Amino acid sequence: MKTKIVLLVIGFLFILAPSLEAKWWIFGGSEEEVGFDYLYVNSLSFDDVDKEAVLPKESLDKGYLHIRGKARTGKNGVGAITVSLDGGKTWGKAKFEKDGGFDFSFEPNFTQFYDVYVKVIDTAGKSNEIDNSHIKISFTDTDYRSLIAETLNKLKGYYEREDDSGFMQYVDRNFEGDDMTLERALRKDFSALETIRIDFTLSSVAFSNNHYYASVLFNRTVTASSTGTTYSDRGITEFTFSVGEKGAMLLSMKNPLIFGLTYAADVATGTVASSQNNSQFLSINDSGTVGESSLSDIMNDTASNDYMTSGTFYLENSCTPPCNNADGFNFTNDEKTFLISDSEIYKEMNLLWGNNGAQVQNMGAVAFNGVTVPETGYNSNVNISTIGDVIAVKLPNNTYGVIKITNIAGARVYFDYKYNPNGSRIFP
Repeated sequence: MKTKIVLLVIGFLFILAPSLEAKWWIFGGSEEEVGFDYLYVNSLSFDDVDKEAVLPKESLDKGYLHIRGKARTGKNGVGAITVSLDGGKTWGKAKFEKDGGFDFSFEPNFTQFYDVYVKVIDTAGKSNEIDNSHIKISFTDTDYRSLIAETLNKLKGYYEREDDSGFMQYVDRNFEGDDMTLERALRKDFSALETIRIDFTLSSVAFSNNHYYASVLFNRTVTASSTGTTYSDRGITEFTFSVGEKGAMLLSMKNPLIFGLTYAADVATGTVASSQNNSQFLSINDSGTVGESSLSDIMNDTASNDYMTSGTFYLENSCTPPCNNADGFNFTNDEKTFLISDSEIYKEMNLLWGNNGAQVQNMGAVAFNGVTVPETGYNSNVNISTIGDVIAVKLPNNTYGVIKITNIAGARVYFDYKYNPNGSRIFP
């Protein structure tokens, strides 16, 4: 009798299948929240434009509008991602990947507005709260791009010239990261950096809630004042501007920051997720040390003194033991040494010796950038007579350095070096 009842129920469900649509997915559904890690219209975050955005026509990508993002479905996979342009009346399918990344692109009619919702359904039938993905999009002939570009070019110029007072003329007094903190960060930046060069391209602009929003692709090259080391990075970031007497006034910035790096965790009001972002960005700690850190470390303020140091040095004067004087290098203090007692490595004829507990290992002609040095296999000395050889250095506190022989001129041997005081064996 029980079997017959079960069969009747199953049959009843099949009869109602057209009206149930995908409701059968709910059986065994996950309780984990379904939503988005990020959601963008062109390059602008849905969260920033406050449910309504006016886009300049010329800001579109070859006339196309892109709704992009990354869906979050917990332990279940993505079942479907759909987009409505008419307030939920009709839905179109978005292209999506297994990791939840998706794209819905179309060529809009500039004479109408679009009432956009985005829906993601996981493989258990659970959906996001679609009201959280709502945005109204319309278009204008107003040239917001030129207005924003004018202010950004002024900010860039003052920053490159290390003029904090000029820069602050174009910062709103209600700057969301605190304008006094930003001004202190600028001064710290200028002490730590020299030869600052920034190029940028406006990816997208919008107007919403009496604010201008800009997504910016930047390339940057700087030199650290203390070491002479050159750093370069590239990424997508976002700015918000208020409407002021001088035009667009800087109201907020996101990581990766272009300006105000020293107090990034306090200055920035969020982080931009983009595949165009480097894995490591220029960062400056409170003591003025320049290095590279991940965006998460920068935003969480965990980018500390543990930056990788790098540069060049040469060793020339050597000795035949017993002696006290020889050219050497100290990774911990980031300095060339002339007394063996001060060195962690030193030159003796055509040999490089580890000292004060340091050991060395010749890895041969391997790639210097991106190298991972070994954890074991170190010796007291190695030969340094071959240009191109890469030598790993293990210090007694289980931190690592790496050097590369770049040139040999008589008794003088030239090296590039990197040192990770955080104990990492990976050298970007």
